[in-house]
Amino acid sequence: VAALVIRRAVAAELPCVIDADGLRLVIEDPQLVQGSVWTVLTPNKPEYERLCALLTEPAPAAASAGNGEGAQSGEEAEESAESQLMRLSAALGGVCIVRKGPSDLITDGHSVVANSEIGSLKRSGGQGDVLSGTLATMLSWAKQSHSTSSPSSSSSSSLSSISPGHSRPLLAAYTGCFLNRRFS
Repeated sequence: VAALVIRRAVAAELPCVIDADGLRLVIEDPQLVQGSVWTVLTPNKPEYERLCALLTEPAPAAASAGNGEGAQSGEEAEESAESQLMRLSAALGGVCIVRKGPSDLITDGHSVVANSEIGSLKRSGGQGDVLSGTLATMLSWAKQSHSTSSPSSSSSSSLSSISPGHSRPLLAAYTGCFLNRRFS
């Protein structure tokens, strides 16, 4: 039933935030969200690793690092993480992905933004649920703003940017992550 709900929401271009068991469904059937620019995935580390293993090829630098050719610097690792995140989003047709961590990395497949807001020192239970709700609110507002400002709002190809190089779903996801960290 949940897969049917996701499939219909994506077909109707409704804003969707998919976390937890919904991500298990996406891992089982990535076509559920394929090409849905108004969908945000919020995988934890194991879910993210499963999605990457399923949908992306290892970066050449990552493959050579495993051959004993030396460890990556922090800057190279960050670039590799951003590259991997963008490849995953591209494999899903531009789905927005929040890679949660010490610094949240967020992509729509075209650009990556990092959210390094400090937040609380200790993560509390339910914070992921609050993040999903905040993301859903921001994404819905961004979609509504897009719908009222664009004469052809039903077409995902008409997705406009309100900040150079950053789509509305990407900015909505960044804002949701920022608010969640700031007020946690």
